[in-house]
Amino acid sequence: MKFTEYIFSILVSVLISVTVLAQKGRAVNVTVPEELEATLFSPNSLTPCVACIGVAPTGEVFAGVDQIGSLGKGGGKGKIIRLIDADHDGVSEAHTVYALIDNPRGIVPVGDKLYVLHTKWGQGTQFDG
Repeated sequence: MKFTEYIFSILVSVLISVTVLAQKGRAVNVTVPEELEATLFSPNSLTPCVACIGVAPTGEVFAGVDQIGSLGKGGGKGKIIRLIDADHDGVSEAHTVYALIDNPRGIVPVGDKLYVLHTKWGQGTQFDG
């Protein structure tokens, strides 16, 4: 089971990278081993500028979106989006904005908790912590 979760995590990482490349207007050709299948899990209109991901044991994918670089500097441009693949076809059908948070850089689901590594913006364009 852990091997399957590991492979799924790697595949999600590849899919999010593909989304970033597609967003930048680059042609996307993904080659995966014959026993794997590549599927676009979430479009860049829903998850632009993904900085990190975490996959819960329940199958939920948490994408840390950080648009600070693309929308200028300052707080209020980050969020965590919870993606759900309800029918298990490799494409997310449902999503919610799980949290509004500045500069997400790491997401680790543990049990029913979600640990997030992020920085906090202070006044103007200065980091506070």
